Amino acid sequence: MKPLLSIIIATKNRVPYCINSIETILNIPGSDFELVVQDNTDNTDLKDYIKSNISDSRLIYNYTPPPYSFIDNFNNAIDLANGEYLCLIGDDDSICRQLLDIVLWASKRNIDSLSPQKLFEYIWPDTFNNQKDSTLIISHYNGQIKKLDPDIILNEFFRSGALDYLKKGFPKLYHGIVRKTCLDEVKAKTGFYVGGLSPDIYAAIALSFVVKSHYVIDLPITIAGACKASATAASVKGQLSGELKNAPHFRDRGNYVWDSLMPDIYSVETIWAETSLKALSDMGREDLRKEFNLHLFLAKNILRNLDKWRYFIIQTYSYLISNKNGFLSVIKLFFVLFYLTIKYFISNIPKLHKSDNKNLENIIYKDVHDLKHATALSSELLGQNMAFQEFSKDEN
Repeated sequence: MKPLLSIIIATKNRVPYCINSIETILNIPGSDFELVVQDNTDNTDLKDYIKSNISDSRLIYNYTPPPYSFIDNFNNAIDLANGEYLCLIGDDDSICRQLLDIVLWASKRNIDSLSPQKLFEYIWPDTFNNQKDSTLIISHYNGQIKKLDPDIILNEFFRSGALDYLKKGFPKLYHGIVRKTCLDEVKAKTGFYVGGLSPDIYAAIALSFVVKSHYVIDLPITIAGACKASATAASVKGQLSGELKNAPHFRDRGNYVWDSLMPDIYSVETIWAETSLKALSDMGREDLRKEFNLHLFLAKNILRNLDKWRYFIIQTYSYLISNKNGFLSVIKLFFVLFYLTIKYFISNIPKLHKSDNKNLENIIYKDVHDLKHATALSSELLGQNMAFQEFSKDEN
């Protein structure tokens, strides 16, 4: 009998964090879920640890030695999953025990995709500046659930520059819940579950063409970790931008063809936008490329990477000037940059009235010493919250 849920982790070279994540998840009682771990670490340390220390039939572990691409690692992880629903998390992340209740709720209502709008955030020890105290951050949530149309989300996403997909309410495999048959449809169409250079955003775009019943919920049911070796920490430290040839995403990808609509710049923003366009092409929806607001994207890419503004402006200028009507494109970019800058300053003018509600402020717990502690605390707080209690007992 296949499990209700497959929790999926694709890992590489973060053995101590992954061990903590695995043991934390397997500590959750129940037989209606499995944990799939696809390992591409440069050594067999994780494999050896699991063999010696973990004996749990709910764990599906597979080791594939390098060379093996980032995307291949994720595709193989998904292929190993047997659950009715899938939830992909990072190897420094975890889940709340209530996730199983939410998945059961979705299954009873024949929901294809359910995307939480909030996450518990856990900052591991020594993530930034060798800090000793780890932190659990809890955002305000109300448990509200609403149905969304992925077609509308897609159009708005590309018109706004193909960025900030996490804020758009997309179907999500990463820290979301998706029916496995929907991913099987994507694979039947493209030849793989995820492609491009970013598996999470690729899945979001591709799934939007196949899910039939999609909801978002204002409730955190997973814990997103940020450790010293994570992309979150690297982004804060400015390590995820610069020359395109330095992007680690191309490692072991063979002759990857970078989309011609993207300038040859490495940033979180270009990786996301390029992968979004790649998903359109793979799903046979080139018609949506005309919705992509290129100049808005380019302006945002510059403004979000001001620490390297000179490089980004020079590369963007070269990219625009080399294309047809290049000078006019440069002028258009200037006006978009000016508009976004003015908009930013206006939106940050101090309000003359008190608009902040103390109940909406984040709750921060210090000295949360590891992921097990963070998961137990998150699950306890979620279980006590009226928003979850009302949601979990709703059988209508």
